[in-house]
Parts: sequence; structure tokens; C-alpha cells
Amino acid sequence: MEHAGDIVEELEALLDNREAPLFNPGNLPAAGATEDCSKVQPSVEELSGEERRAFDALSREPLHVDVLQRSLKLPPGRLAAVLLNLELKGHVQRMPGQYFSIVRMQ
Repeated sequence: MEHAGDIVEELEALLDNREAPLFNPGNLPAAGATEDCSKVQPSVEELSGEERRAFDALSREPLHVDVLQRSLKLPPGRLAAVLLNLELKGHVQRMPGQYFSIVRMQ
């Protein structure tokens, strides 16, 4: 069994190395990276057919999901899935009362 002093030394060594996987999981920028990720605008060119139709039916003004469903003639469950995908991709935002609008890019 290791002594507490050995464990503390190992932890200090890990903390000194901020490039270690513990501090940089996946493809996240390393500490001190200067890349500004807040200005990346998602591309609507890569949307599926249903996603593109839903995106085109929306605007910056909030639209209720029932109005959108009648307009697109999609089953409610399918529309919910499409809107969730658009939300996860950063194209639309969900608001209280089941309203949706296009995300305003800075």
C-alpha cells in the first residue's frame, strides 16, 4: 500500500501537468487556447429535409409548436424529434409555452 505522501506527490504532479487527459478530455481546447468558439455559426446547409423545412418555417419571432405542426403537416412526435435535433445543433431555441424561434447569432 502506498503512503499518503506518495499519493499527494502523484496528485501534485498531475496538477502541474494541465495538458494531461484529465484536464483535456476529448477535443476540447487546451488551457490557454485563444480560439473563440462563441462565434462559430452552425451551418443550415447540413440539415436533413424535415429539419430544413422546420427551420425555414421558423423566424426570430416565437412560433407555437401547434402552429408549426399544422403548417408542416408532420406527426407531433416526429416534429418534436426534428425540433430537438435543431435545438441540439444550435439552430433553434425553445421558449416557455412550447414556442420556438431561430437562434439569434451574434
